[in-house]
Amino acid sequence: MAFVKRLILAVQFCTIVPVGTVGRVADDDLRSSVLFYPAVGALLGTALYGALFALRAALPPGPAAGVGLALYTVLTGGLHADGLMDVMDAVGSRRQREQALEIMRDSRVGALGSMAGTLLFIGKFSALQALPVRTLYPFLLVPAASRLGMVFAMNLAPYARADAGLGAVFAKKIPRRVVWGAVSITVLPGLLAAPAALALALPALAWLAAWAAARLAQRRFGGMTGDLYGALNEVLEWAGWLVCLMFLHAGAV
Repeated sequence: MAFVKRLILAVQFCTIVPVGTVGRVADDDLRSSVLFYPAVGALLGTALYGALFALRAALPPGPAAGVGLALYTVLTGGLHADGLMDVMDAVGSRRQREQALEIMRDSRVGALGSMAGTLLFIGKFSALQALPVRTLYPFLLVPAASRLGMVFAMNLAPYARADAGLGAVFAKKIPRRVVWGAVSITVLPGLLAAPAALALALPALAWLAAWAAARLAQRRFGGMTGDLYGALNEVLEWAGWLVCLMFLHAGAV
């Protein structure tokens, strides 16, 4: 039952899909639930693939990508995109650490956050428009690897804030077995579904980005926050679609 409980927690954290309640939730349950983040990402990617496949039967690639991306974003609740916008507002403020953290916590979005969100969705839209729907594996690998990046980051840096927030439950507290389990859930199915080079390159990119993000976050903010985890996921997802496009283009040449 603990397995099911933690899977449900992962779905609740990463999506708005109603999956019922799980009763009392301990911090250990939340930490162990990150094992399933890549699996939830793969399920979200499968839903995106299904939407694009159906939409392209009736629409050109551009409009189909726009609708598909909108549906995908709604399924995630926009949580991670909101994190990216908050982070960019904090970074762009050039304030001291504590003031920057308060800006990140502010629910209002500033000019830099708005620009970052706009560029993010333009980038994702253009990538999804170009991705062929004859291949499923990019839609499995990219959302899984981007969420694996969050798991890596949770294990690499402490929590930035002095007061306890949701991010404090995860920062530097994820058991190593959970991290390796998330790696296995990402890599092993990827090796079965996709070319080995791509199945290994995307998790490697996730680790490298998480390491760089953790180093920069510690220098600028003193550690990671929930918004920083979300921002990392969004940047990795965008980069992952581009890597898949480069890989497919290289194979077509």
